[in-house]
Amino acid sequence: HLLHGLIMSFCITDFNAVNNPVVSDTCFATATRNLTINKGTTFGLSFVLSKDGDLADLSGYTVRSAIKASYDSADDLVYMSTSNQMITVQLDTSEVVMNIPEKVTRRIPVALGVYDIELISSTGQTAQIIKGTVTFNDQVTT
Repeated sequence: HLLHGLIMSFCITDFNAVNNPVVSDTCFATATRNLTINKGTTFGLSFVLSKDGDLADLSGYTVRSAIKASYDSADDLVYMSTSNQMITVQLDTSEVVMNIPEKVTRRIPVALGVYDIELISSTGQTAQIIKGTVTFNDQVTT
């Protein structure tokens, strides 16, 4: 569980999400960040992972995230990952970037949901790094 300890000591900096205020640094096991997403628009979120004041080495890591209507929902409203290219990891800057296209946000059938973001090592060890609620605002112009 050495890797688990390393993941837990990461700090999240420069958290920036469209329609949401920039939030100061967090060095907790799991950061809580509540989001607002406007349906029918592209939503972007980015953050930087650091360790002991230096950029984190994210070589070999993947990232995944799901938005669900509730914690006990069986189905994802949106599933994002480095595999489906809705999440990218910039190794040189330790930045994680998530983009949800408007064609996806347009189809969200709920007003409220929950999400989390997980960091996965090359050996499959997983740590939840960010979680929170999501408010979905309806769009007037379509």
